[in-house]
Amino acid sequence: MAYLIPFPLILLQSLTLLISIAIEAMIYQNKLNLNHKRSVEFSVSVNLLSAIFLWISFSIFLSVAPDPVKMQLMSYVLFSNFYQLSSFQANLSFFVMFLFFFVLVCVIEFKGLDILQALLLSSQDSSEEEQLLVNRINKALLKTDVSKASVIVLANICSNSVILLVVLFKILPTYD
Repeated sequence: MAYLIPFPLILLQSLTLLISIAIEAMIYQNKLNLNHKRSVEFSVSVNLLSAIFLWISFSIFLSVAPDPVKMQLMSYVLFSNFYQLSSFQANLSFFVMFLFFFVLVCVIEFKGLDILQALLLSSQDSSEEEQLLVNRINKALLKTDVSKASVIVLANICSNSVILLVVLFKILPTYD
């Protein structure tokens, strides 16, 4: 049995993760006042969490999507080209998907960072240290720190801008 392994997609995903981790770790270190090691740990954790969540969401979407949509998405994932779409339609589809995934990744990384901080960082007062793990996670899910959210959005804007440039350089040769 022959297997089709999308090596270009695997390499592109690895490259985008490395870019995101590096850029976001620098921003987390500067804006959230984390040390270098902690900022890299958070960046790796939230980026891997968001990548896994996006691939699971993509798989679930493919299982319920109509056949023409499945064909388009699978042709893009496996062959880096939309099946029977004009350049304008393909670019518009790519832009809409990119915006949707950007918002989704920002939400995942924001709440993921809150949960990681609740799990890993030692709290300042002793009453919080005595709380159960579940209570700390619930508190992390329910609270919203606007300054931290803005830092995460800024980090994602910076990393996704660089990733968008990489993808643009990838697709530019197709427009001869």
